[in-house]
Amino acid sequence: MLNELTQNFSTKSQPIYFVLAPNMQNSTLNSNLMKINAVIQKFADDNSYETIKSSEVLSPGNKFVKSINNKILRTDDGVHISVNGGKILSDFIFNKISSLINLDNINDDEAIKVIKVPGCCVAPKTKSKTLTTRKPTSPSSSYTTTSSTTATPTPTPIPTPTPIPDEELTE
Repeated sequence: MLNELTQNFSTKSQPIYFVLAPNMQNSTLNSNLMKINAVIQKFADDNSYETIKSSEVLSPGNKFVKSINNKILRTDDGVHISVNGGKILSDFIFNKISSLINLDNINDDEAIKVIKVPGCCVAPKTKSKTLTTRKPTSPSSSYTTTSSTTATPTPTPIPTPTPIPDEELTE
């Protein structure tokens, strides 16, 4: 799968970077992702690609942490990254890449099309919430009641992960 992914970019003069996953709160999921990270790292090493270890900023000491210095980095599900975590990670990635290539040299190269992995990054389900407000129709009149409905995200539970057998992991 990694070969197929990188073959699409082999004709481009752009370097390829893999961002490895940080540690997860659930031990089985964490074990699975560390195995996947190892496969990606080996593939990158074998093919002279770069890897960026998100754990350097999101999982100090290779341990799951929810916050650092009172900044929440991860969401309550123990998997996803919060807005603060995303900012920290994006700055880290930018700094890592800019230390390897000159990002000030803007060019007109076509951007690489985003590839969405099936089952990943699904928007959270929403539920309706009705807000009722009261306001006067004029300074001396009675109040009128208005209602509006907004969608609020409902957390989607993370399914219990199943361990990945080592023999199933290949490039």
